[in-house]
Amino acid sequence: MFSNEINRFEMDYIKSNMYLLLENGNALIVDPNKSSSAISFYDNNVINKVTVILTHEHFDHTTGVNILYDRYDTEVICTVECSKSIADMKCNRPMALMGLIGEYSKEEIMSAYRAIGKYSCKSDVTFNGNMNLEWNGHILKLLATPGHSKGSCCIEMDDKFIFTGDSLVPEEQVITGFPGGSNDEYVNKTLPFLLSISSDKIIMPGHGSPCKMSELRYEDGIFIKS
Repeated sequence: MFSNEINRFEMDYIKSNMYLLLENGNALIVDPNKSSSAISFYDNNVINKVTVILTHEHFDHTTGVNILYDRYDTEVICTVECSKSIADMKCNRPMALMGLIGEYSKEEIMSAYRAIGKYSCKSDVTFNGNMNLEWNGHILKLLATPGHSKGSCCIEMDDKFIFTGDSLVPEEQVITGFPGGSNDEYVNKTLPFLLSISSDKIIMPGHGSPCKMSELRYEDGIFIKS
């Protein structure tokens, strides 16, 4: 059902998704994270140029940005609000890891916290509202979808895949209580877009496994798998 060419890497502990499509030495990466499996992929493949698109500014979707800048000719694309946030070191602290103490040992989580460390990163191209671009013959449509965060966006590729970040995570209530989040913006702007997605589209969420939109129904504020 899903493209065998789109690789998915999960960040340790918090399990956020990074997606990577590699064609002729060019990589398209959505939400790069700092995971050993992603590093292994870089080491074992020829990559010359990287285009990164961020679905939003939270640390678990941006920890791999500077790794890519260090290794490759890299261009990062995101919303204006996302760009502002990732440039501020204070906004990139992985405090959410602390909530996993109990599920994992304190030592494990503190080790992961220290491994991420303090960081800021930059973007090269920003947009407000929406943006269209072509990458290696693939058509990409970017749409700002605030609510989970001020800088959130969704990415449609080839009228088939939609990368939703944390604006749509199957089986989970969208979180709008983080700094910059807004339930009103989510309900009034982003939710109507999500509900308009046709059943044949493949949802590539920020957490969890991809699925077809036809497998989801919206009920009590959650996109539930049927």
